[in-house]
Amino acid sequence: MPRGRTSARPSTKQLIQAAALELFNATGYTNTSIARIADSVGITEGNLWYHFRAKEDLVNTLVDQLVESLDAHYQEARSKHSLEEEYVLYFHGVMQDMLRFRFILRDYLQVASRKDSQISHHLTTFQADQYERLTDMLGRMSREGHMQNPLPDLDELATNIWIVVRYWWSYLLDREQVEQIGWEHQQRGFRQHMALLEPHLTASAIRKMHAVATEIELQQPAELAS
Repeated sequence: MPRGRTSARPSTKQLIQAAALELFNATGYTNTSIARIADSVGITEGNLWYHFRAKEDLVNTLVDQLVESLDAHYQEARSKHSLEEEYVLYFHGVMQDMLRFRFILRDYLQVASRKDSQISHHLTTFQADQYERLTDMLGRMSREGHMQNPLPDLDELATNIWIVVRYWWSYLLDREQVEQIGWEHQQRGFRQHMALLEPHLTASAIRKMHAVATEIELQQPAELAS
């Protein structure tokens, strides 16, 4: 290896986080033991405890990853020229992350079983931040003339949109029993939430947002999840 070049090999801590995320998503937080995570990584439980002193610490690290990913989507979206492009890009990213870290929201009651726990506070703050971003975007759409008169109750509209975004993947798994979630499900989820927004948008805003969404769809990424 040339001098000065660092290895891209993941650390033991990163391997633990990746294994935990995969197992939590597949079998649920409560049904995933520390022993099973350690076995998946190929290390002893003692080695795992060296990196994470409690299962709650491991979950908090994964919540941090979710928040960091959402923040990155937000910063990228805010760099775009139009509000329509910002909105579409951000909420595509949000829905991808909701799937990638689906156990956090699906198993919320088990993950945050104590109201005074650090995880409970962490998740409450995370959801409040995303809702605030949503209401901010809707407010700017209204002020900048992207919405028709009569203007909707923005808080009510935001609540309905957030319900779809928050529970879309749970709907697919529970109602339709989808086992292999792919890009087409991402598009359906985005269109489902847009069905709530479009009746309040101007024709110009709808055209612009559809153009951005179509451009994203044409990228045809690999499967979002197994």
